[in-house]
Amino acid sequence: MHPEDLSFRNRADAGRALVPHLMSYAAQHPVVLALPHGGVPVACEVCLLD
Repeated sequence: MHPEDLSFRNRADAGRALVPHLMSYAAQHPVVLALPHGGVPVACEVCLLD
């Protein structure tokens, strides 16, 4: 990602943008952890999309 691409409507939008960058880990069945105060909506999107 380039800095100019880091404008998101909300945290869920940011999570959806993160998914393609994490797909290489999908076969390893990773555990996704989320921190409160904004991390939960991001992690939720990462967990829902495959």
